[in-house]
Amino acid sequence: MLAVVAAASLLVVPVVDAKKNPRSPVKKDATYRGLTSQGAVCHVDGVDNRPCTVSLKTSKDGKKVVSMLIRYGAACKDESKYFRSSTRFRGLPITEGKFEQSAGYGEPIAGGGHAESTVSMHGAFKRKDGRSTVSGDFHVKSKLTFPDDKPTKCGSGKVTWSARPK
Repeated sequence: MLAVVAAASLLVVPVVDAKKNPRSPVKKDATYRGLTSQGAVCHVDGVDNRPCTVSLKTSKDGKKVVSMLIRYGAACKDESKYFRSSTRFRGLPITEGKFEQSAGYGEPIAGGGHAESTVSMHGAFKRKDGRSTVSGDFHVKSKLTFPDDKPTKCGSGKVTWSARPK
């Protein structure tokens, strides 16, 4: 009789499905840093030796990318020009470990010119062996105009990136 009671009590123990309640891949209140696929020095002829980096900061609750900065280079149709810049994203919601943003913006550039750019970015956090990482892709298209020259179009092509918490 005692064996039957013990067996019955084992049946009422809830089964936890690890897939329904996994640990979030996002490290809360963390700064992630890394490089893009454009390389450690991605600018033409080493003119600008800053690497094409990515950095992002997560919120204290891990539900937003508070700020993200991507440095990039973009080849232009006018081969005498090469566009070096960066794009900052702010307040991106993280849903199921993923985030994305597409936007357009303008900015002044050297020589009295102006750039009108459209960007698209996707990212996803992952957790492996207890460590959080984030990776994704980025694409920018820009139209550069200069006071004494004809406009030219530039683009980065698909740039991938990855980063780890620091």
